[in-house]
Amino acid sequence: MTSITVPETLITNSTDLSISASGQDISIGDSSNNVVIGQNTNSITIGSVGTIVTFGSGPLGNISGVSIISYETTATQGGTATAGSFLTYPLNTIVNYGSLNVTLSSSQLTVPAGNYFVTGYVKFVRINNGVVKLINTAGGALLLTGSCSYSTPANPYTDTTSIINGYITLGSSTVIELQYRVASTQATYGLGSLNVALITPNYPGKVTFFKLL
Repeated sequence: MTSITVPETLITNSTDLSISASGQDISIGDSSNNVVIGQNTNSITIGSVGTIVTFGSGPLGNISGVSIISYETTATQGGTATAGSFLTYPLNTIVNYGSLNVTLSSSQLTVPAGNYFVTGYVKFVRINNGVVKLINTAGGALLLTGSCSYSTPANPYTDTTSIINGYITLGSSTVIELQYRVASTQATYGLGSLNVALITPNYPGKVTFFKLL
């Protein structure tokens, strides 16, 4: 990589480039062209409302990710939610973004070593309280815990969602499982009701891994 040293203060044009004496502030462009790095509050701002920002093939333009989904057809319910201890959440489909090599077998994911941002959700119906978690199957070590959720089992019936978000670091290839726990058993659609022809297919649950490069 080529290194360029810039004097403490350089102004080629008042709307082109300025680097402050503190070395913390860099402005490129003017108020309408909007590229600002570290002004005043050390924030980074790229573009403005309505501006399209495109990253190239470097780390920001080459994010690898994978979604592991509970895929159901439009006319299929999400399945029975069974009360008691934490149980394996059924996942059956992989959608890849980039080259991340995650495999799926019997609802368990094998994820390569690395740093990841993980996001996901599970829908529940008529289960009272419900929650999800992500574990390392080797010893059951907890990786992430989802939000608490509630769905009344009495009329009027409602659904609810446990959402999981966070960062994890895997030192080696790891087998991971998404698990759920509910307070009340609900047959057939406890893990999500069918989609009545609004959109195809139906995704009552999903977890996505983005590898941080």
